[in-house]
Amino acid sequence: VVGDMLELGNQEHSAHQKLGVEAAQTGFDYFITVGERAGIAAKAAVQSGMAEDRAPSFDSHQAAADFLKKILEPGDCALFKGSRGAGMEKVVKAIMNQD
Repeated sequence: VVGDMLELGNQEHSAHQKLGVEAAQTGFDYFITVGERAGIAAKAAVQSGMAEDRAPSFDSHQAAADFLKKILEPGDCALFKGSRGAGMEKVVKAIMNQD
């Protein structure tokens, strides 16, 4: 689950694109993004062969959390990453029912 990567300057777009391409090549079950910039990564993942339904992009933390609550099963591992300003802890708290 990836949030916006902030403060990348003129490399912002290309860094998000590169992340999406690499995510498509990893074999992850899902590549979930939160935020406008992270959405660039989701689009790049789909363009690189990841199924569109496996690379959803959300505008809000709650929408991402709601999706995760539907797909996560006991024993699953979810990784969260984003700039501090992306507030990814909001998604973690919401899926753990601590919101």
